Amino acid sequence: MIAWDTFSEESPGVSKKIELDGKDVYSIIEDFKDWGIYLAERRIDE
Repeated sequence: MIAWDTFSEESPGVSKKIELDGKDVYSIIEDFKDWGIYLAERRIDE
């Protein structure tokens, strides 16, 4: 089973942005640059 198997028309789930101390998952990428870690690729599901 994968995460997407738990969604259905009756139980569509919820998506929301979470931010803590002004940081979200996208801003953390910038912080990692100091460590030599970078975003190599971003994929969009079609």
